[in-house]
Amino acid sequence: MKNLYQNFQELQDHETERILQSSEEQTCLLLFVAEWSGTAHILKHYLNGFSQEYQQDLAFFYTEESKAPQLAQHFQVEQIPTLIFLNDRQETKRIMGVPSKRRIAQLLQSASY
Repeated sequence: MKNLYQNFQELQDHETERILQSSEEQTCLLLFVAEWSGTAHILKHYLNGFSQEYQQDLAFFYTEESKAPQLAQHFQVEQIPTLIFLNDRQETKRIMGVPSKRRIAQLLQSASY
């Protein structure tokens, strides 16, 4: 099976500080997913398609919500999937659910300035 996260770094529950520090260097995307969520799989697929194009400008992270409850609590994740954009340790954008591919492209392009 093809790895859907080939350009993503996986975060563990205790790694909140890791992504916050990374966001000081470049904009980070943090995707919260769940194995049971069909919409999360759609969003993973969309983002994977764009991640190669933007990997120089953006850092891509993901975590399974059930494996990282403290991380999900820190970022106040209420819905799966949730995509959070971070820059300089601050959340700059939050997307819940699955936007269109066009909207994802717009979000990534504006985040990679």
